[in-house]
Amino acid sequence: MRSIVGIQGDGNAVGNNNRITVIKHQNHHYRGGKNGDGEKGGGIGAIAIAMALALAGASFYFALYSEVIYLVLRTLAGLEAIGAAWAIYLYSQRDAPEIVIKMTFVAALSAIGCFGLTVAQANYPNQIVHLAQQSEGVRTFWCGLNVYGRQLALLHALTAGIGFAVGLLFLLPVCTVATIFGYFDIAVSETTYTWLERMSSWVLITLGGFFVCTASYFHTPAGWNTWSEFIKEPPSLLLCIK
Repeated sequence: MRSIVGIQGDGNAVGNNNRITVIKHQNHHYRGGKNGDGEKGGGIGAIAIAMALALAGASFYFALYSEVIYLVLRTLAGLEAIGAAWAIYLYSQRDAPEIVIKMTFVAALSAIGCFGLTVAQANYPNQIVHLAQQSEGVRTFWCGLNVYGRQLALLHALTAGIGFAVGLLFLLPVCTVATIFGYFDIAVSETTYTWLERMSSWVLITLGGFFVCTASYFHTPAGWNTWSEFIKEPPSLLLCIK
């Protein structure tokens, strides 16, 4: 099993084969420069540090509650798949092919999401969870992971929080509207009907499908290769410098 937890290197930075060099102190003297350039550089640096902290924090808290998060998302995906299948049956009895086609897509995407979440949870290492539970905070957790561990922690946190969760939330109103109004024969005004049409539009289905399928892809071997190539060195910045 590939190592996930443990700092490689001199304790100042995480790196494979101890080839990362950390420059602890530098003095820079600038003459004749513009103050605006310095302020701009400082602003970019602050944003980079904030993003690194946010990513590390998201990975830490996801690791702490990963079991609950995956359970909630899988339950949501399963309910959407069941609701969409029920709506397909109801509207097939009413000769409404457009809605049947829509709900077929929703059912398929929800099933893909449920399967992707099952695979993701099965592949989430217990080592990361245990490290988060034993860590005093974000810094201890993030610096206790090697590069591979950080790549995995980030992948699961981002695909769950941005991919699966956002995608399923886009599909939720489509499924809810079709299921409720397919079962109950409710008369609505023209304004309400227009609103309901927007709540079950192809735009929402397309966006939901994009997020769900993208998140699912990253939990395949090809998706992992893409991710590990793109995120070769997860950010540490000042977090892991002693």
